[in-house]
Amino acid sequence: MYRVISHITVLKSGRLIPAGTLSNLEDISDHGCAVLLHKGIIAEVEGPPLAVLPGWETLAEQLEAFSIATVVDLLEADCENISIGLGVGAADVAAWQEEAKQFVT
Repeated sequence: MYRVISHITVLKSGRLIPAGTLSNLEDISDHGCAVLLHKGIIAEVEGPPLAVLPGWETLAEQLEAFSIATVVDLLEADCENISIGLGVGAADVAAWQEEAKQFVT
């Protein structure tokens, strides 16, 4: 998971990724990400374990079954798979991901 520091235009698709965006940059190669990291255009993000977040203890326990232990794990997770596994709506999982974004550094 990366934070975009400066706007990026993906050459293959023409997609603009605005500065400040959190993304796994799936449409940029590993080599491309390494170059962007080196140039300071993107930065890797870190996040705390979900279990230490206020009010997240129970949800953190449930998400452990899906190998999701940290904020970054949750942000990179597939909403559909988690929603099916927990029996909740994908919109609920997306809302958890949005809430978790405030805890990345």
